[in-house]
Amino acid sequence: MDEMAVMERFAFYRGLSEEEAQPYFTLVRDAIAQIEEARRKDISGGEMLLCAAAAALANWQASLLNGGGSFSAGEIRMQSGCGATEKTLWEQAKRAASPFLQDNFYFGRIL
Repeated sequence: MDEMAVMERFAFYRGLSEEEAQPYFTLVRDAIAQIEEARRKDISGGEMLLCAAAAALANWQASLLNGGGSFSAGEIRMQSGCGATEKTLWEQAKRAASPFLQDNFYFGRIL
């Protein structure tokens, strides 16, 4: 998976410049590793969807680390106190990439 493509998308999700996103590089690499581990080996393609999923996962995790988060696109900026927007973005990206992920791919908790 292209680390720079994931970093660019992550920076977009966070509303950061590439330079401002650099402190999150380890977090992004961890998300890439998680997606790669769950990637189906019997099917090719889906690179853009998998990159989006990795960036969305890293974005959600960053919002958890920062005690909330924000999303911006141009002039529009949304703030959330608990990362709800970021979690929804991650869930949608995961759903879109699901044909390229193993069925046992799960990020959640069991009570």
